[in-house]
Amino acid sequence: MRRRASLLLLLLICSSWAPALPGAGASDSSIVANTTWNGDVMLTGNLTVEGPAVLTLEAGTVVDADTYTIHVIDGGVLVAEDAIITSTAPLPSQGSHGSGLWPGVVVDATSSAFLNGTLIERAETCLHLEGTLEANDLNLEDCYIGLDMTSGAVADISNLHVERADVYAVRNSGDLDLHVGAALHNVSIGLLADGTTHAANLDVDGALQGVKATSGTTVV
Repeated sequence: MRRRASLLLLLLICSSWAPALPGAGASDSSIVANTTWNGDVMLTGNLTVEGPAVLTLEAGTVVDADTYTIHVIDGGVLVAEDAIITSTAPLPSQGSHGSGLWPGVVVDATSSAFLNGTLIERAETCLHLEGTLEANDLNLEDCYIGLDMTSGAVADISNLHVERADVYAVRNSGDLDLHVGAALHNVSIGLLADGTTHAANLDVDGALQGVKATSGTTVV
């Protein structure tokens, strides 16, 4: 894992890391009215939640994104309660722990996500945030980047857990409050901060580097 992480960090030096843009899919779909999902849901193309629509994932919902993106735009809202967003796409190589199978969840600058007891896993960037996020017991696992926040993004999270992030557990250029506790385990860099970051009881374990603050305000 450490060797792979070092190679990915070298790649970042050579090129900027950005979330993959949704490609053209055979069955891309848009949600334009309030929608509730439960049970098992399989995506067959990129999914767009267009504001003011709200997509709600009820407790126990499992969304299999396959290789597609979930994109929340134009004031859209994603609400998840004890749900899982994952991928069962084939592993790229033997021994892979499953990161990078799908692009991830992208929330644009006008949109919001409310995630409680939710797991997002096996993505390139589990959660790319340009808008606002409120979360409690948020788990991001087996990804290149766990939480990626751009300038202007705002997040309030209680109990964040990131496990097995090959590049960054958290990259913050916005305004991030990690309340109660944050556990970043088996990652390359725990926290890369150049925005405003307040973290209570930050626990970084098994990392090449725990915290790297390049600018802004970081209080841990």
